[in-house]
Amino acid sequence: MTRAGGAPGPWDSGLQIERSNLAWRRTALGLTAALALASRFLTGSHPWVGLVLPLAAVAAGGAVMAAAARRSGRFDRWLRAREAGEAVPKAPGGRLLFTAAVLAALTAVAGVCLVVSGYGPAGP
Repeated sequence: MTRAGGAPGPWDSGLQIERSNLAWRRTALGLTAALALASRFLTGSHPWVGLVLPLAAVAAGGAVMAAAARRSGRFDRWLRAREAGEAVPKAPGGRLLFTAAVLAALTAVAGVCLVVSGYGPAGP
């Protein structure tokens, strides 16, 4: 993207931030659905997991979506301040990525529990 003077700007007037925010929302939705689906199959062998995991999945998905919204707002402010030559606030960190990695690990653990317990779509 170019500025009015012809020099390249740091981003494409908000579309990059919006795409990133939408990608994080898809990630949150996918992790929530995977955890909820895993809990469906684990309910037969571990009834408490069938109750706790979907609630945890919804809470975690909501937390990731809220963090994505905060991160995109911080990133937008950071880019605008940088372009305007103002004092640049602290850039967004990697907490959201860490949260997504933890949720993916929880999904993997739920899958391992599913395989080890022998329950699944064709289970006992």
